[in-house]
Amino acid sequence: MSALLQQLPTLAGVLIGALGSYLVSTSAERSRWRREHQARWGDMRAAAYANYAGAVKELFQLTLEVDARRHRGADSSASPDDLVRLQAADAARAAKWETVLLVGTPQAVEAARQWHRTIWSLVGIVSEDSYDVARFAQALELSGPARSNFYEAARRDLGLVGESLHEVDYSTISSWITQRRPKAEPNGVLP
Repeated sequence: MSALLQQLPTLAGVLIGALGSYLVSTSAERSRWRREHQARWGDMRAAAYANYAGAVKELFQLTLEVDARRHRGADSSASPDDLVRLQAADAARAAKWETVLLVGTPQAVEAARQWHRTIWSLVGIVSEDSYDVARFAQALELSGPARSNFYEAARRDLGLVGESLHEVDYSTISSWITQRRPKAEPNGVLP
């Protein structure tokens, strides 16, 4: 029995060492898993934000194209082809929106929502039969800051720190849009 008592401190040391080793390795494994998990979510968020921004940008570009075509014609309506293209682009945006809702932070989601609402306003204006260039220009000016807010929220979520992005000055674009008019041919006919 005295031999067992002599070995007891050694056994206790082995047990404590094994328990400590287990706790340290478990803690290290959890930390590694958290880092990998956060990296995967960061990658997913970055892809979701980039894909969504690309889809909103596509819809925005289409509104500018429709706006330009409507300026070429005197009071022409948006063509059925234009309306189909706008609907398809918005459907693509809506599909990507679901991923932003799933992985985005509340701030990024709200900023994205504000941005696409400004684009919807542009789509609505170019889709109307009675086209109002001043309303389009005003809506265009609102889309710039909304876009910048989305990118700032996404960058904060992704941990990208540093200087703010240069905000696009849509007022110069909207000013150009309101000032342009279809130019008459030498015979006085609009192109």
